[in-house]
Amino acid sequence: MLTILDRAGRGLFQKTTSIVKKTKNPVEEEWRDLKFVVFDCPKAKGTFEQRIQYLKSNMPANATHIAVLAVKKCTGLTHLKDTLKEVLLAGGKNQIQKRSSSF
Repeated sequence: MLTILDRAGRGLFQKTTSIVKKTKNPVEEEWRDLKFVVFDCPKAKGTFEQRIQYLKSNMPANATHIAVLAVKKCTGLTHLKDTLKEVLLAGGKNQIQKRSSSF
């Protein structure tokens, strides 16, 4: 099973929630606004880096509404702080940090 993050874009959490909660008469056009961003595959074997590579190599070439989250390797505390600042300035709320060797 994949762990997924569903979103219509930064600052649109309420919109995403309202689309997903519609169980009666879902509107197909609204679902087209959503993109499912996969950020891990815990049941795949290997380290985090190996799982990300597994996801990338198994993603259908024609996938338009699903993507593997872009991952950056942290080069140190300054890089970590600078990246978080970029995320916050772009309207994000946080970032995910994970050891590349973690299982």
